Amino acid sequence: MLARAPIYGSTDGGRRFWKRLRNYLKGKGLRENRIYRALYSFTDADGVVQLLLTSHVDDLLWACDPSCDWIMDDLIKTFKCGTTEVGNFRYCGKEITQDEDFTIRVSCADTTRNVSKIFVDKRRHPGDPLTDSDRTQMKSVAGSLAWVCRQCRPDLSYRVSRIQSASSNGTVADIREANKAVEYAIGTYDRGLVFKSGLLDWKTPGALMSLVVTDASHANESEEMIINEMTSIEGHRSQGARMVFLTDGALWTGDKGSIHPILWASNLVRRVCRSTIQAEAYTLQAGVEDGDVLRAAITDIFGCLDMKRWEATSAKFVKQIWMTDCKSLETTLSNPKCNKHSDKRLSIEIASLRQELWRKAGEKAGDPFYDDYKPADDQLTDIVRWIDTDVMIADPMTKVMEPTKLVEALKTNTLDVEQPLESVVKKRAKQLQRRSTKKEEGPLEFKPTAERKSEGPQLPPPVLPQA
Repeated sequence: MLARAPIYGSTDGGRRFWKRLRNYLKGKGLRENRIYRALYSFTDADGVVQLLLTSHVDDLLWACDPSCDWIMDDLIKTFKCGTTEVGNFRYCGKEITQDEDFTIRVSCADTTRNVSKIFVDKRRHPGDPLTDSDRTQMKSVAGSLAWVCRQCRPDLSYRVSRIQSASSNGTVADIREANKAVEYAIGTYDRGLVFKSGLLDWKTPGALMSLVVTDASHANESEEMIINEMTSIEGHRSQGARMVFLTDGALWTGDKGSIHPILWASNLVRRVCRSTIQAEAYTLQAGVEDGDVLRAAITDIFGCLDMKRWEATSAKFVKQIWMTDCKSLETTLSNPKCNKHSDKRLSIEIASLRQELWRKAGEKAGDPFYDDYKPADDQLTDIVRWIDTDVMIADPMTKVMEPTKLVEALKTNTLDVEQPLESVVKKRAKQLQRRSTKKEEGPLEFKPTAERKSEGPQLPPPVLPQA
């Protein structure tokens, strides 16, 4: 027997509903995004976005201009949808609120407050291994906090990463650290994301830019691995954090601009990094790849993406800004002469990033080997900028610290990367201290080999016994 409509609860029920919804939306003139397949957009004759709609199984979330209300009214009537909530509602576990000025706020307050701490007996030693019950509870806490973190809490990224790493082969000390993370999350349950209205220009095709901010802590982490059925703690691992935003053109040349957060992540770099530039380069490469996917999706929203040349067309339509606090990495990427590194993998990453920095608008990749200098500013698709560590908003995603600047940036939708005066004074003082130390030590004195042999060994003076 062949059913005419998808049956609720059947194996293919969800897929058949999606196919029916997809055909309906495309029939109404909406465009299915070829990068984010659950996203649909509608643009007018001038290419201005009028409607964005996304689906999560049978839950629909949309924002549209009043001129497109007829599409949604017909959809609700055709699919016999249930309650339609506007302005203040819950969607897939998130609390979403829209103010009178159309500013949107997203939080997970209820879900966060429902996370429970893990009970641990005070008599247990910090080094005791986890029991089966401990592992189950650790994974439960890790999963709950990871979901909240992915939805609207970038400031929890590092803590969640630590819990996930220790959930299988950790110790009692890791349980106590997990409980501290739960306390911190519950104590700041009201934090979330803010999307202020009118900051970004969605009406002008090509006005949006992608912003990639990355940071890494070098060799400060450890990883528990099972080798030959034995648990081994491997140290000297690095933690990498990346954030991708939509922004305007102000940060292309200036120090202050508007941002809307899109995605973020904090992960352990599996490969042991022998230098800071190596950890920073690996993290920057991952962030740039995430940014490339985002700008391809934005380009497709406006109907300007050529899938056969998606890298070239998306890079031309949406420019991208990279920000790192590693000066040596920024200098290496911007240097016309690319020196080889002793680590081959690092050389490959640097060469790959330089291809994008040397790319002209409309090209798939640049050629830094042939071109002595980067293209003119109006032809560039990507730039890399160095910012001071004191204004690096991804820093709290690589270590446990108070994320003051990150929370402020997410709350105000404004990123200010101007180097603080205190930081300039502090760095200048360190430079002067190094120079004065070198002057006091003086230059090293080298003597010929024959002269050193004639002097004989330099023995310490004898110590006479006291009477």
